[in-house]
Amino acid sequence: MPGKVTVKDPFEVNLDCVHCGFCLPKCPTYQVLGDENDSPRGRIYLMDLVREGRLPLDDTVMTHLDRCLGCRACETACPSGVRYELMLNQTRGQIYENRPPSWIQRFAFRRVLPSPGLLHLGARLARLYQATLQHWVRSSRILSRSAPKLVEMEKKLPTVPPPDRLKAFYPAKGPRRARVGFLSGCVMPILFPEVHRASIQLLRRAGCEVVVPPGQRCCGALHSHAGDQEGAGRQARINTQAFPWRDLDAVVVNSAGCGAAMKEWSHLPESTGEMARFSHKVKDVCEFLVEMDPAWELGPVPLRVAYDDSCHLLHGQGIYSQPRALMAQIPELTLLEVPNSERCCGSAGIYNLLQPEIAGQLLDRKLDEILSVDPQRVATANPGCLMQIRFGLENSGASIPVQHPVELLYESVRAAPS
Repeated sequence: MPGKVTVKDPFEVNLDCVHCGFCLPKCPTYQVLGDENDSPRGRIYLMDLVREGRLPLDDTVMTHLDRCLGCRACETACPSGVRYELMLNQTRGQIYENRPPSWIQRFAFRRVLPSPGLLHLGARLARLYQATLQHWVRSSRILSRSAPKLVEMEKKLPTVPPPDRLKAFYPAKGPRRARVGFLSGCVMPILFPEVHRASIQLLRRAGCEVVVPPGQRCCGALHSHAGDQEGAGRQARINTQAFPWRDLDAVVVNSAGCGAAMKEWSHLPESTGEMARFSHKVKDVCEFLVEMDPAWELGPVPLRVAYDDSCHLLHGQGIYSQPRALMAQIPELTLLEVPNSERCCGSAGIYNLLQPEIAGQLLDRKLDEILSVDPQRVATANPGCLMQIRFGLENSGASIPVQHPVELLYESVRAAPS
């Protein structure tokens, strides 16, 4: 293929693991289960044995790999710089080819996520269900006895807000300083339109023209994590063609998981030079706003706000200070550090649906840590984390709003004296 990027085998690049054990106290599943096979170095050993044909890819091996959250905390802790996720994604790709997932999961990944029309149809049906049947489903003892897993999954369905269609172009407010593309994504416009509104308005006030290509699609992050490397590559190619990226200063993303995946498109099978160059322009919205350093007026937001790091922002993109710096600008806002903020909340894409017991234990621990600092609001920068922590707080009876950092910053901008 012309322009194809040749990427070395992740195992050749990353088998620098010296089994030092620094990753063990940072691995959420090892903390919960205490099994070496459920630690990063244990999984690396298993994956290498499978790759060499010395161990079959059987149910036991798959169980240990499926339990991995893919949070990448081990990469942050590793003194040797091992890129664990590259090996995990390649192995999950092998699993996907040899033992494909259920038809429901394949339909969701291959048909629903890439289709804005189907996504919006699903959102309309979800809103109708929540307005009519949800109360009966949640209170029905018949369903809780006959389909307990389905009922538990349904409880995690967040409230679906009314649709908010994005325009293809937003002019800068004031002198133009940059021209950026904006990823609308698949989950964010359906469940978190308020985060998109805040992101776009902040970019405009920072002097950016914002381009939202109507031909863009899901970034492929969920496909990649599930092992569907072909599907992830397809989504990357579609977006590379949809965005006028050569004429943009940056492609701004407000979902940490999407941003982390897009910054690593060069590691996908059949990656092209264009995909790699596109990925170099990807910026998280907090990262980009700090770089722009806008001279905007901010009003007071007198709240105690606990910030919890998203795994794919902190460990996947190495972004720690930027969200904190943005919120620290807000007058009268007290920024609280959550103990063990770097530890996963248990969301991890659809992990909380596939591994509910482990995810539940991690969520309980996270809620204890958040509540220990007595916040009035919680901030985090990934849709999965927003949903997981909201669900946990609501389920525990704590009425504490959970928001993206840009929502708080936009609230401060709007509170500024005119």
